[in-house]
Amino acid sequence: IRDVAPTIWDAAGILPSVLLSDPQVDGSSLLPILSGNSTSVREWLDLEHNLVYNVTVHWNAIVSDTGMKYVFNAFEGSENLFNLTADPSEADDLAMRQEWQGEVAKWRGVMVGQFEAEGR
Repeated sequence: IRDVAPTIWDAAGILPSVLLSDPQVDGSSLLPILSGNSTSVREWLDLEHNLVYNVTVHWNAIVSDTGMKYVFNAFEGSENLFNLTADPSEADDLAMRQEWQGEVAKWRGVMVGQFEAEGR
């Protein structure tokens, strides 16, 4: 959803002026993808399911363009890591495996950096 407005503004030719007037715009134009000039507009996307109906269902996730998905479960303080290319059903959690700890730390750092940039 965050990319819809920037895509419309880009198609209308006003995206640069919108970005100058509002540096907090959090989205990217999808026109490069739609025109076939690119396959991605970002390295990763952050997702959040905040407290709505149950405090135990509060998580944040980072999904990378390489197919990795890191999830931080805020209520439990636990982490998950999935390789969506090899495991699209998210049945094999890699977060507890020693050989994947570097990847877990990498994506945790990305999430912390995103939170800091947003002032969370």
